[in-house]
Amino acid sequence: MKILITGGFGFIGGNLISNFYKNHEIIVSSRREKIPNSFNKFNGLKLIGHNDLLSKNKFPKNIDTVIHLANLNAKDSFKFPAMAIDVNIEQSRLIFNNAIDNGVKHIIYFSTSQVYGSSLVGKISEKSITNPENLYSITHKAAEDLLKLSCYGNLNTKFSIVRLSNSFGSPVDLNTNIWDIFVNNLSKECSKFKTMTIKSNPSILKDFIAIRDVVDCINFLIFNTSKSGLYNLSSETSQTLIQMANMIKSSYLNIYKNKIVKINLNKSINKSQNSYYFVNKNLSEIGFKPKKSFNEEINDLLIFCDNNF
Repeated sequence: MKILITGGFGFIGGNLISNFYKNHEIIVSSRREKIPNSFNKFNGLKLIGHNDLLSKNKFPKNIDTVIHLANLNAKDSFKFPAMAIDVNIEQSRLIFNNAIDNGVKHIIYFSTSQVYGSSLVGKISEKSITNPENLYSITHKAAEDLLKLSCYGNLNTKFSIVRLSNSFGSPVDLNTNIWDIFVNNLSKECSKFKTMTIKSNPSILKDFIAIRDVVDCINFLIFNTSKSGLYNLSSETSQTLIQMANMIKSSYLNIYKNKIVKINLNKSINKSQNSYYFVNKNLSEIGFKPKKSFNEEINDLLIFCDNNF
């Protein structure tokens, strides 16, 4: 199979490449001029310029599946709003249309669970009302709608929209912009300083999902879906930040027996929030369940941090 991964040198893209490269032809689009050294181990990897995707004629030919990851993250969307609208919405629209015009059979779009908003209560399924509250989630919801519209009435191209919760794990490239997300940030601090600092409310609830479960899901969607779909991708379990910190601490102490880890809390903030949890209803209906491999993912991440920081 010939798979195009847009923005493929990031955290999710790198892990997808690591999983797919041995058995499939992988093309990565990027604004970089050459493949990063950390990706040279993936034999046969091909690089094309991001701008080629914005042209119908330059778009790569004979692609079976497009996995679209080339978007600004939440922090950059806040800092550069005009760019976020252009990249996340307008350029996504061009990529979707050019993929369809060039005969791509399956477009997988990574959206975000933030499209449901921040004031979440109870069970959140794909049927829950969306309420995007920041530019990052607004642009993702807009791109979702554009993909649906682009594929409407098209019998040759199906789409999979993946509303991802908070993924974590080891990157392929140490310099990937992933160290400010909660689990990765704490794991890095734990490895370097034997401390973990929770700066925000430790009672905040979040759904965390191991990157290996994300990769397994995309693999499943590529080879086991016959029609378009919208999917929550979560662990279906909400945990407080302090619960996750204690899980990281426990894993670290199990690996490095004689180490001591201190968790630093912002004690001025300790307000509880409404309980909620995501459900992957549509994924469950087609036969996919995440393994919830928290311990394995955290262990691998801590070892990665210890070897690199």
